[in-house]
Amino acid sequence: MKTFRRLAAILAADVAGYSRLMGADEDGTLAAVEELRERILLPKADDFSGRLFKSMGDGFLFEFSSILAAMRFAIAVQLELNKWNMTRHAACPIELRMGLNIGDVIVRGEDLFGDAVNIAARLEAIADPGGVCISEAAKQQLGDRIQLAVEDLGERALKNIENPVRAYRVRSAAARRPVSAEAIKEPPPDDPAFDLRYCDFSSERPSLAILPFRNMSTTQDSEFVAQGISLGLQTLLVQLPNMFFVNACGHAGYRDATVTASQALAHMPVRYAVEGSVQQAGSKVRVNVQVTDLKENTVKWASNYDRNLDNIFALQDEIARNIAGALSVELIGGHMARDFTGGLDGSDSWEHFLRGINYFYRMTKADHAQAVPHFESLATAHPNSAIGPCYLSVMHFYAARRGWSSDANATLAEAEKWARRALTLEDGNNGLGHSVLGAIALEQHRHRDANRLCHIAVGYRASCPFAHSQLGITETYIGEPKNGIRNIRSAIALRLAGPMPLELGALAVAYRDNGDFDLSIAAAEEAIRMAPEYLDAYVTRTSDFALRDDIQKAQQSSEIILSIKPDFRISDYVERQPYQTTEMRKRIATALQKVGLPD
Repeated sequence: MKTFRRLAAILAADVAGYSRLMGADEDGTLAAVEELRERILLPKADDFSGRLFKSMGDGFLFEFSSILAAMRFAIAVQLELNKWNMTRHAACPIELRMGLNIGDVIVRGEDLFGDAVNIAARLEAIADPGGVCISEAAKQQLGDRIQLAVEDLGERALKNIENPVRAYRVRSAAARRPVSAEAIKEPPPDDPAFDLRYCDFSSERPSLAILPFRNMSTTQDSEFVAQGISLGLQTLLVQLPNMFFVNACGHAGYRDATVTASQALAHMPVRYAVEGSVQQAGSKVRVNVQVTDLKENTVKWASNYDRNLDNIFALQDEIARNIAGALSVELIGGHMARDFTGGLDGSDSWEHFLRGINYFYRMTKADHAQAVPHFESLATAHPNSAIGPCYLSVMHFYAARRGWSSDANATLAEAEKWARRALTLEDGNNGLGHSVLGAIALEQHRHRDANRLCHIAVGYRASCPFAHSQLGITETYIGEPKNGIRNIRSAIALRLAGPMPLELGALAVAYRDNGDFDLSIAAAEEAIRMAPEYLDAYVTRTSDFALRDDIQKAQQSSEIILSIKPDFRISDYVERQPYQTTEMRKRIATALQKVGLPD
């Protein structure tokens, strides 16, 4: 057979965790990989004039005539795969690792050989699930023809490749998780402070904070309109996987005009700020919005809108689109990931939504009680919209978990009822119901369901602290604490107002289970500082001290446990920890027994 050489861009792709997926569900995994090939890979290859020249079960090799086409193919596939995973009813998402290289290849029939192919395959092996690694040659050829944020991985010795290859991790190819594992830095060894708000956001996507919109109306009662519009924008922007979004809507100093945008966000390394003002006159509203580049101190985009309040949902969607366009953020399929306010109409819908969302985000027992009737009214008036059920599910979940209800079990049942209703509705489904059902499934020890639902929720809500924290908690309890740490860190980074005690407590558990006892103690103590009666944080800290054989400190910590809950029993505590296996429960029980806590 005749052979010859030509220049080609080679992309290698492999299903991450294939053996684990096959062990859990062989038939389902085989069917999913075949669907992936036929539904996503082959059509996308055609879109970018590429071809599949070799398939090896869970591995695929593609050829492209240009490196730019290959890179665009990689990004398109990862985004499409992210959307596809949302629709699948499987315990774990299907994720691809990709490697990209360019060079001379040996052509023999339809097959390709040579170092250019082998390097792409080796780069794929070191890529993150959902990510892409590229060679130095690929990076140079791409140049500035496509805007990419890359991380230099240094020179790598690749198997069966004679010389080391400099590799780069592309940090904007997919959006399963909006923050890298390094999004929140570890505290320096010589610094005892545990400052979780010191974040290191990469430049992989535009980082954006939305500040509270100022009420310019003559009446204070219009405050809910101003804040409701900014919070409504938040519900849209958290869906965008190509944007890193943090919420600053609660910044009272900025709302009261005592600080500027730059001062309000001085300690958060976000690049852009969304500012706005609202003036209401009867059924009319004027909204002024601008996006400020904090680094350059320039206005990136500004506009004003005069609308009827009945059209407030269309206005929020229009503003969100314009913000995304101003920051060159690609909208999947040309529109928002979900038409969040789809299905809402009627003269009083806007008031129920804006008032309800105002109360909801204040995160207090009294305000949640005020929010519930507004979303119940929306659910009744608009039975085909998921907006009311989504928010009702998470509000009842919070009430049950934070002790805001006299009957936690009944309230949790209400949360589950509304969440299940939300999942049956397409219009307005924003993923909150998936997070709630995932959390409930975890407590019921339905670990596969919990993992699947929480991954879907993050797919819907790329910048949502609640979705990421629930995914991180689930990953910790199914035996993946390193992934749990990453997602709980992401949740904390996304919550501009600072971490919540429950998130810190979950982070402490993940650190402990990963063997990082010092970091676990620091997280637990920060949670205790914020919530002095937070029993679980004391238990985690006590087990940390015992596991690192600091018995004196462990005993001191255990005394506080008994002062808070005199009838504390180790068996009761470990029984309600929803671990997938008994090994971690036994380890915790043994640690607590070492300090004399009652069985």
